[in-house]
Amino acid sequence: MYQNIEQQLSLEIANAPGEIARISDLLLSNGVNANAMSVAEGVYRGYFRFLTDQVEEAKSILISNGLEVDCERIISV
Repeated sequence: MYQNIEQQLSLEIANAPGEIARISDLLLSNGVNANAMSVAEGVYRGYFRFLTDQVEEAKSILISNGLEVDCERIISV
């Protein structure tokens, strides 16, 4: 079984139509690809988590667009 330690980027987003598309378009327009992602919803907020080979670039893009980004080590299987 393939296992790897990776950096996961996480951000809190509004629980509203188009928010996932907005983040995805922002990353794509700057040449950052997501290798995997997950979304969890809350009543007012959602949580968008993703893996990329371009962690620093993605983090910089998101922060420069006013988003707060958390980065944590995870094990991918």
